Amino acid sequence: GDVALDFMDYLGIDNPDLISPQVMSNPSLGWKGVAFSLWIHEKLNVRARGDDDFQAIRKAFRTAVRRMNIQTDDTAWIGKAPNILTLEQRQEIRKNYAEDNRQLFDKYFQGEDVFGGIKDRRVDSIKFEDVPQLEFEQAKRKLLNILRVRKFKVGDLDKVLNPQLVNRPKGILGFVKHIIGRVS
Repeated sequence: GDVALDFMDYLGIDNPDLISPQVMSNPSLGWKGVAFSLWIHEKLNVRARGDDDFQAIRKAFRTAVRRMNIQTDDTAWIGKAPNILTLEQRQEIRKNYAEDNRQLFDKYFQGEDVFGGIKDRRVDSIKFEDVPQLEFEQAKRKLLNILRVRKFKVGDLDKVLNPQLVNRPKGILGFVKHIIGRVS
């Protein structure tokens, strides 16, 4: 459910109009979005590029991921945060905060454990290799195109984001040979 509405329900407030849709909306990166983010961080070395470049790439990344989400209608890009912790890791975290949680429950929730039990869920991948190759290439091209439209000096990013454009074969015969070489 919705966290804000659940909280209002817990408090006994039955007026969802108090919260605007924009405030309620807090989409998370899905596993594909996280994988793409990690790939960008590793391959583009964005932190070493300076704050202006980092901010430009970050904004373009967000736009590219939103567009992939719309194009694929897939919550794996935006919408469902990945579960990257095992059951044992989540239990260890819960154990570490058990006393703080108990105090929270006693003070605000009449002792009720509002978090409930820990469910055993599948651990999601956040490896870019697990994103279907065609989708991943589309995301990279979207990022490159967004940067170009925003007049970002692409430079060396072109080779990383769209390697097939570098040394593109001439003519239709060269293109066919290039594609066949990539498939085989």
